[in-house]
Amino acid sequence: MNEGFWSSEDEATGYFGPITKAALIRYQEDKPSLLQQLGLKQGTGFFGKMTRQSLNSNSLPIKTKKMEWQRNLYLGMEGDDVKRLQEILISEKVWPRPEIGITGYFGTITREAVIKFQEKYSSKILEPVGLEKGTGFVGPLTRDYLEELQSLSKKEVGISEEETRDYYGHSTLGSCESPFDCYVSGCNSEICQSKFEEELLSMCILPDKPTPSQLGYRCKCFEKKCKWLK
Repeated sequence: MNEGFWSSEDEATGYFGPITKAALIRYQEDKPSLLQQLGLKQGTGFFGKMTRQSLNSNSLPIKTKKMEWQRNLYLGMEGDDVKRLQEILISEKVWPRPEIGITGYFGTITREAVIKFQEKYSSKILEPVGLEKGTGFVGPLTRDYLEELQSLSKKEVGISEEETRDYYGHSTLGSCESPFDCYVSGCNSEICQSKFEEELLSMCILPDKPTPSQLGYRCKCFEKKCKWLK
C-alpha cells in the first residue's frame, strides 16, 4: 500500500489472497535487482527469502508495542474484544440502536456502528488506503486507531490499562457542567452518562467482570465530560 502496488479498495485483511499476490508481483517487477538475483524476468508473487530481504531493506522501522486489539473483527465474531468494541462505539455516539446494549456478538448493528465510526475518523482510518466509505470490517488501521483512542482516553482520565480491562462498564463522555449532571444507568449500573443524553439501556446479563462501582469508581463530571473516575 505504502509503495503504491496495492490495486484494491479493500483494506488490509491479514489474508494472502489474489490481491496480495498481484501486488507482490508488481513489487518484485519494480525491483530489477531482485529479479536478477532470482534469475527471473517476471515476478512470481511468491514471498520467499530474497523478497523478504528486499522488503526488510526497504521498510520503515516498526515500533513494537503490546496491542489490546489482537485480531480483525467482523460479522459473526464473539468475544471480550467485541464487547470492548461495542463499549467504544456507544461512547462515540455511533451506536444506532440505544435500546440494545453490549452483547459481545458482532452482528449487523455492530457493523453499522463500525461504518459510522470509520467515517467519523476517516482521515485516520479510510483516507490512508484511499477509501471514502466505511467497510464495517475492523482491520489493522481501525484497530490501530482504537488503540490510539484508548491510549488518549487513559491518559486523560488517569486510568491504568489494568483497570480498564478489569471492569465491565463504560463512559459516554456526555457533556456536563456539575457533578449533578452525571448519573449511572444500564441494567448492571455500568454506564456513566450525562443527564442531557437519552438514557442508555443495556443487556441484563451476569457480567464476567466487576462493575466500575464495585472497584471504587464514581460517575463524575471531569473536564465537562461524564466519566468513571476514582
